[in-house]
Amino acid sequence: MVLFRKDKKEQEEKPKCEQKFESAHKGWKTDWYWKEQKTRGTKQRINVQNNQVNPFLEQEARGFAILQRRHRLMKLLGDEEDPGVTESKEEKHPPGYITQTQREIFQKAVRDLMVDYWRNAAELRKMQESWQREYELEKLALLRVHKDRHGRLYAWVMDQEKCADLGGCCGQACGCCKKSLLTYLRPSDNQEEAHGVYGHCTEECACCIKSGRRRPPHPRLPPAPDEVPCVQVGASRMSGSGSGLGRWQSSDGWDAPAVSRSPPPMKKTKPDLAVTGGRGGGGQPAAPGQTTSTPTAPQTSQPDTGGGVGEMMGTINAAGVVASGAGDDPSSGQTSEDDTG
Repeated sequence: MVLFRKDKKEQEEKPKCEQKFESAHKGWKTDWYWKEQKTRGTKQRINVQNNQVNPFLEQEARGFAILQRRHRLMKLLGDEEDPGVTESKEEKHPPGYITQTQREIFQKAVRDLMVDYWRNAAELRKMQESWQREYELEKLALLRVHKDRHGRLYAWVMDQEKCADLGGCCGQACGCCKKSLLTYLRPSDNQEEAHGVYGHCTEECACCIKSGRRRPPHPRLPPAPDEVPCVQVGASRMSGSGSGLGRWQSSDGWDAPAVSRSPPPMKKTKPDLAVTGGRGGGGQPAAPGQTTSTPTAPQTSQPDTGGGVGEMMGTINAAGVVASGAGDDPSSGQTSEDDTG
C-alpha cells in the first residue's frame, strides 16, 4: 500500500505535458507494433525515408542554422531590438568592433535571415501537411507536437545525445542548446503562449565556431557577412601587425581565414658604372677617375663615402620617386652631365 501511494505521488508530480507525451508515445508504438515489423526494410519504407523523412530533417536543420547565424550577427550588433519578434533578453552583449557600414550590412542580413526563416518554416509546414499515415512520419509528427516541462519539443529532447556525440553544445558546459533561438506568440486553447524554437548545433553555432568544433557556412546557406576577410585597418578589429593587413575578428572570437601576403622580391641592382653618353667615347666604359661629359675637361668622379648603391645610384623617397642629384640611373642608359656653360 505504501509503494502504491509513492508511485501515485510521483505520477502526480510529473507535469501533464509529459504525461500526455508518454501516453501518446505508448499508443503510437502499440498501433505500429505488428505493421512495423512486417514492413521493415521494404521498398516503401526506404522510399519514405529517402523522399520524405530525410528532406524534412535537412530543411529543419537549415532553419536552425538560419537562427544561429542571426543570433551571431545580433551579438555583433549588441542585441538590437528586432521589431515584430519577441526576443529573449537573458544576456546582454556590447556592440562589436564594426564600422557604420558594416553595421548596416549586418542589420540588413538579420532582416533577410528572418524572411528566409519564415519561408523555410512555411516549406516545413507544407511538407507536414502532405504526409500520409506512415510509421516514420507519424513518429516525426508526434515528437513535434508534444513539449516537455521546459517548453521544448520532444524532437529536441530525443536529439540531445546525438548532438553531444557529434561535438555539439549538448556535450559542453555552455548550455547553448538549452536556450531558445527564437520566441514568438502562438495561440493555444483560446490564449496566447510564448513558443520557443530550440535547435541543436549546426555549422552556424557561435559557440562551436569559437571553440573550433565547426566552421561556417552551413552547406545550404551562403557565406555570412562576418565571414568575409577584412583588410581595412580601423574598419574592424584586426589581428596581426607589421604590414597593416589582417583579418576580421568577430566578437565571438572566430577569425576569418587569413590571406598570405608575402613582400615582393627585392630587385637586384648592378654595380654603379659610368657609361659614355652621346658626346662620349661610343658607349665604352669610362676609365676610373674620369667622366664622359666633355673630353677637354677631365674631372674626377665622386669619392666613395661608404653609402653604397643607394648613394651612388639614387635614393628613393617615401613617395617612390628618385631624389634629384642622387646619381646616375643605369637602367636608363644615360648619365648626368655637367653644364659647362
